[in-house]
Amino acid sequence: MRLVATAAFAVAALLLTACGDGENGPRATPDDDFATVGPSEPDGAATDPDNGAAIPDPAEQPPSESPADPGSDPGDPGGEPGDPEGDPPGQPDPPVAEALQFTGQTVAGDAFDAASLAGQPTMFWFWAPWCTECAARAPDVRAAADDFGTDVQIVGVAGLSSDVDSMAAFVERHDLGDLTQLADADGSVYTRFGITQQDAFVLVAPDGAVSTVEAYGTDIDLRELIERELL
Repeated sequence: MRLVATAAFAVAALLLTACGDGENGPRATPDDDFATVGPSEPDGAATDPDNGAAIPDPAEQPPSESPADPGSDPGDPGGEPGDPEGDPPGQPDPPVAEALQFTGQTVAGDAFDAASLAGQPTMFWFWAPWCTECAARAPDVRAAADDFGTDVQIVGVAGLSSDVDSMAAFVERHDLGDLTQLADADGSVYTRFGITQQDAFVLVAPDGAVSTVEAYGTDIDLRELIERELL
């Protein structure tokens, strides 16, 4: 009987030894495969697969501030056109008086539109290339152009002739090339203003008022005439 008991005790000891893990203690049970390693994380939190760190929940982050709208800045120096801080509105073109609603061609062959003179003091001088009276008046016209400069527009109208070459020679001879000189070979501009004789002046004020002076055979002061009728 003692031998049987001893054998049974030895078998039990061997079984207990087999259930251990030697020097490292007890072996893991099947339930240990689901154990959590490391510190626990809140429910629903995601982790970075590279380092295991918890990824913040976007819903828990404070709202980001939107960049300020440049247009809402009260110190913005911009503004709508016409505002005190913006650009001034463009000035409308002056109305074109009936007297200036015509076109023509210059002695040099360029197109001319009288509407370009709208709102400006303008004096038309009607002359003829063969007219000695006109040749005598030319220095006075030259002097008036020099005196008033761009304050008064002086436009010559050469007519009562179809010889444009003679018109051009007259302009060059009397140093009038810097003034607009129309070649009214068909007489349309003469007729428009009712001029029947050369060496006449038609003055068109900025408001469109028209005055005509028949100067042939007379001694007139062009400076005084311009100041009285146009300025």
